[in-house]
Amino acid sequence: MRKGILSMNISAEILEYELRKRVIRRNILHSKSLKIEGIRFLTGHQTMALEKNWAYVCRADDLPRGDVLPAGCCVLCMGLPQTLEIRAYQHLSILFVGMNDFAAFSNFLLNIFRKYNQLEEKLENHFRTLSQIDDHTIDLLA
Repeated sequence: MRKGILSMNISAEILEYELRKRVIRRNILHSKSLKIEGIRFLTGHQTMALEKNWAYVCRADDLPRGDVLPAGCCVLCMGLPQTLEIRAYQHLSILFVGMNDFAAFSNFLLNIFRKYNQLEEKLENHFRTLSQIDDHTIDLLA
C-alpha cells in the first residue's frame, strides 16, 4: 500500500466495518499501531513467514492453529471451522465471514482497499489544493 501525506492504512476495524454484514464471529484487537499493509492468501495450513500487519485470507479448513500465528496479524477466514477455540486467537484480529466463493471474497477485499486508497488520494489532493491557496493568499497579503 502506498504511503502519502496522510498515510492512510486499512485496519482490522475498517475491515470489520466493511464486512459487517458478512461477519459471523470475530476477535478484534483495537490498536492504533496495528495497520494492515496488504492481503496475502494462506493455503493448506501454511505458517511459514507470516508477519504482523498483514491480512491473511484462508478457508476454514486451512485455518492455522492460533499458536503459530504472529501477534498483530489479521486473519480473514471464510467460514467457521468445525472445532473452534476462539481463545487461541486472542493475540490477533480474526474475522470469520460467511462467504465461500474465494474469488468473490478476494474481489470484495480488493475493492475495500481500492475504496480507501481513492479516499486517501482525494484527501491528499484536497490538502494540497488548500496548501496552494493558503500560500497564494499569503503572497497577496505580503
